Amino acid sequence: MKTLAWRFTDDSLLIPIRLSNPLLDTEYPVDGRVMGALDTGYTGFVLIPPIVFRALKLDELKPITTKGQMADGRSIKLLAAYGIFRIPELPFEDEGLIETNPEIKEILLGMKAMRRLKTTVDGSRKLVMVETC
Repeated sequence: MKTLAWRFTDDSLLIPIRLSNPLLDTEYPVDGRVMGALDTGYTGFVLIPPIVFRALKLDELKPITTKGQMADGRSIKLLAAYGIFRIPELPFEDEGLIETNPEIKEILLGMKAMRRLKTTVDGSRKLVMVETC
């Protein structure tokens, strides 16, 4: 079983990922990786800024509307469409609802995105380690 480790950045647990829309054959980013922040307070799959949602053409799939609750207790409307999240270096991929809202400024990986991964946080060495289950 392969384990990958990355250093913390600004006390955020960041993981290099790729996102895709398999129905319209789009990927984000087009080349390379983008950093997704592990957010244990987000119970969904993947939450992305609207610009990334449009780049993946998820807005063209007739997204559904869901509700989300912010850390401050506010409810927000989320648009969601089916997509795939990958960690190419493992290799690992999973599928689920990718959500967006205009207030979202970064890519967040929620608990549903991490359900098939063993994730270890080593605070003393400032590392996050990920392996498949």
